[in-house]
Amino acid sequence: MDGLDINIIPLYRQDGRDRSNLPGVHIAEPPRGAARGRKSDRLVVFISFLRPVSVPREQVTRVSLAVEKAYFEKPGTVTSAVREVVEELNETFLSRNVRQPDSSKHIIAALSLLVIREGNLILAQSGPSHGILIQHNELEYLHDAQAAGRGLGLSRIPAVRFYQSPLQSGTLLVVTPKVPSSWNEGTFAGVSGQPVGSFQRKLLSDAGDELQAILLHARAGKGKLNLAQTAPTEGEAHSQAAARPIPQETPAHRPAHPPAEVGPAPQRPVPDSPVKPAPMTRPPTQPIKPSPKRTPRQSRDWRADLFRIGRQAAEQVSAVLVKLQEFLARVLPTEEISNLPTSVMVFTAVAVPLVVVSLAAVVYLRLGRTQQYEHYLGQAVAAVETAQSAKDWDDQRAAWVEAVSNLDIAERYSVTDDTQTLREKSQSALDQIDGIIRMEFRPAIAGSLPASTKIRRMVATGRDIFMLDVSDGTVLRAWLTGTGYEVDPDFRCGPGKYGPIIVGKIVDIAPLPRTNQDSPPLVALDVNGTLLYCQPEQSPLAVQLSVPDSNWGEPTAITVESERLYVLDPLTNAVWMYIGEEDQFRDVPRLFFITEVPNLNGAIDIAVNRDDLYILYSDGHIVTCNYSRLQEAPTHCSDPAEYVDNRPGKQSGRVLEDARFFQVFHTQPPEPSLYFLDPIARSIFQFSLRLNLVQQYRPQVDLPEGLATAFAVSPTRSVFLALENKIYIGFLP
Repeated sequence: MDGLDINIIPLYRQDGRDRSNLPGVHIAEPPRGAARGRKSDRLVVFISFLRPVSVPREQVTRVSLAVEKAYFEKPGTVTSAVREVVEELNETFLSRNVRQPDSSKHIIAALSLLVIREGNLILAQSGPSHGILIQHNELEYLHDAQAAGRGLGLSRIPAVRFYQSPLQSGTLLVVTPKVPSSWNEGTFAGVSGQPVGSFQRKLLSDAGDELQAILLHARAGKGKLNLAQTAPTEGEAHSQAAARPIPQETPAHRPAHPPAEVGPAPQRPVPDSPVKPAPMTRPPTQPIKPSPKRTPRQSRDWRADLFRIGRQAAEQVSAVLVKLQEFLARVLPTEEISNLPTSVMVFTAVAVPLVVVSLAAVVYLRLGRTQQYEHYLGQAVAAVETAQSAKDWDDQRAAWVEAVSNLDIAERYSVTDDTQTLREKSQSALDQIDGIIRMEFRPAIAGSLPASTKIRRMVATGRDIFMLDVSDGTVLRAWLTGTGYEVDPDFRCGPGKYGPIIVGKIVDIAPLPRTNQDSPPLVALDVNGTLLYCQPEQSPLAVQLSVPDSNWGEPTAITVESERLYVLDPLTNAVWMYIGEEDQFRDVPRLFFITEVPNLNGAIDIAVNRDDLYILYSDGHIVTCNYSRLQEAPTHCSDPAEYVDNRPGKQSGRVLEDARFFQVFHTQPPEPSLYFLDPIARSIFQFSLRLNLVQQYRPQVDLPEGLATAFAVSPTRSVFLALENKIYIGFLP
């Protein structure tokens, strides 16, 4: 970057008004003590949060500072450092989204990172991000929707797309999460050599009512990185911004320690990919809009090639028509030729070239798709060969994953016996390494639940499914019929007045052992510590639990085991134990813990097996406690307990590196086990009561997109999986 000043100019328009101080834009120079490989890097961070969630400006600033700090602490190549930063940030947002029951409040972010190093620009995009590069009046569109992914906070492994280009004096780059529909090539025509302020005003004036973007401008200078300040003019809502770049020295590096719900969380580094950033690609000469999925091999202007083929075909068709007319003159009387209607001659002259051009287009695109298919299939075959020859489990797994990834791309162009055979082989190898058993899931309920339904808990008996809908705090029931499960429209279990007791929103449900046909199969707990016994074809029975000495804080989970009711209340740092008789819990509760009390901040679910209590936390770790009535051997806890993972290439520890658990469920003999739900992978993990991993169960065929929000295992080994309002059923082998 020697001899070039880099100015970063924010472009911000909201509700038709030009604004200053675009959130999420941050620049940084390498601090003292920067990691190896970072000391010559200049960094530009541009993060935007997709609506409808509104993130406070100060939290956006904290995220930007956290990204800066994390980047300059990562050694190695630019691509490896950026990938680790993106993965850590994604993990933070994803963990928050998993804990947030309302999907409308999930955080989804688009991140663009610009790294300037030794006269080169590297652009990394994760999530919706578009780049428009202008050098010497040449326009290049930088966007790949498939490679950049849907945004941070939605999947376990975030997608990142890299572009690289040399920087020159006069280079312009526009980066935005959303390209205004009113921008076109006229917006960018002839901007090279013009004052950057004019181009800035043109971008704003053509943007319509909304714009969030940054403009990078390189010019001769002393190698400084500046963040310009913009200020809107006073006046009408659609007035032009008359901002001028005001050099602002890059702020000194300072540590950033954002709160857990905003800043990056520690995560095991992912090895750097050997793939270098892809070169900048040239767009078709059309209005600037998100382009269809492309790969680097499709970077040519195929429209220009197509019309070139069309012109050549038209010339050849004209020559053929001349020959055809000469031929007709020989075989038909002259008057027959002259009597052909003019419309027929015109139609022939127009239609034949169009048909030829269309055929040329089909041939061209088909050849292009064939080449892409063959390329990615070849990459998949090479990855399979690497996997079969690798001796290290991590190398094997990485190669099988690469094979599946290349097959995914190849099958966008063509699904063949070769791709399906190779996919089955690759997926089978991966499943064997990861201990996965594939289950066939199908829709469980005839019809569908309302779109507003948000299932967060389920209880399955031999013939019923009970589902907690947190959107209104009620419990739904579906019962087994000859054609599957059907929703019971008359079942009542939720907020309301039951005799003198008012029941609020239900927060959790638990199955009850049925001693006879008249005993209720289900108990529910509301936000105020009230129990509601629910039974088909009968009115619920409400019972107010005895209030603990410390009063209720915020009870969140319950379970019933051996005529005892356990209530998790993280706010008061307690697990209360009610000893009952015939499922009636009327006595004063006991605190499960006596002297050794674990910190329940972040606890989200509980399960009990006899005297053993399992407490699941939002980060996936678990605490186990053994209840004791003996003073000489009081209740004690393992905090945290260790998951035992004997899969090849995996390690035991406080969490599993490839899973994040959201719910835990204990099944009774003859095969007592602990089942955990991983909402991101839509996977169910089976552990022994000593936390030894037994198996992992996943759908055989991909289910619709979205997090798994609840699960249940019935006494008959049926497995139910909820994706918000969609319920699926499978059967354990």
